[in-house]
Amino acid sequence: MDVFFIEYVSPTDDIAQVQMLLDELYSWKDKGLVRYVGVTTHNRRIQRLLVVIAIRRLLCEHRNFLFSFHQCF
Repeated sequence: MDVFFIEYVSPTDDIAQVQMLLDELYSWKDKGLVRYVGVTTHNRRIQRLLVVIAIRRLLCEHRNFLFSFHQCF
């Protein structure tokens, strides 16, 4: 599958559940089942949270390249 995304994350959605769903989608991506993972929302607070989640994931994936962390988030 080329793309799998969560469409319109609402302010009433539980961000912890969204995080768990994203973790599952990223595990599918890591296994090669999905090429790209994405999320849509119209809420700026949620956008910021999702960007932080994405950045943390990238930093954890590349920690040996640029950074050294004791723990990835």
